[in-house]
Amino acid sequence: MKGSSADVYRVIIFLVDMKEDFSYFYTTTKQALANPNTIRQERKEMVKIMTVMRLVKNLTLLLILGVVVASCAHAPGGIAASTTPIDGREYSILGRAVETDSIIYILGFIPASGVNHTSDAINEAIRKHGGDAMINVTVESYAQWWILFTRIVTRVEGNVIRFER
Repeated sequence: MKGSSADVYRVIIFLVDMKEDFSYFYTTTKQALANPNTIRQERKEMVKIMTVMRLVKNLTLLLILGVVVASCAHAPGGIAASTTPIDGREYSILGRAVETDSIIYILGFIPASGVNHTSDAINEAIRKHGGDAMINVTVESYAQWWILFTRIVTRVEGNVIRFER
């Protein structure tokens, strides 16, 4: 999104220049009313300019709509001391784990992939490290909205532990 304000500024300058060109042709056409042979030619030029102005306006609106529709949001989900009660049991820390689970929606409401459960992300993190539980767990979610699809992601992070037997 770097430079988006500069791009908007360039579009505005372009539109102002187009307005000045339109004013020039309007004045020229007004003067040409005295000569009927040039009226058709001036009208064709005005139609061309108006078509370009409409195209620029529509492209600008499409650009603004694309920026508004394609966005993302990030929200904290929570913090937990552990995923399983420890109750004074001895354990060893196997390592730090980060795992995600996500779902994709077409047009924002038609599911196109599996489900998005926090428990799936936690279980996958524990399984990958060969542990029994997680401690110091944080969960957060974020969503990415694009024009045709939406992706919602749950991210789990924490230390995977194994209980001493």
